[in-house]
Amino acid sequence: LDPPSEGFFPVYVGSARQRFLLPIRCLGHASVRILLEQCEEEFGFAQSGSLALPCNVELF
Repeated sequence: LDPPSEGFFPVYVGSARQRFLLPIRCLGHASVRILLEQCEEEFGFAQSGSLALPCNVELF
């Protein structure tokens, strides 16, 4: 996979781990913060590699 453009970061969503590129400015958005908190609860901080969000693609 190509590396993300400057100002973006990849996240992987759903059981098929579909890749999305989010602008870094989205990190301050309430809905993204909630997903990151859910990620921490499900996977903890020990998650290695890519950031996987615990929701389905339709919700995302």
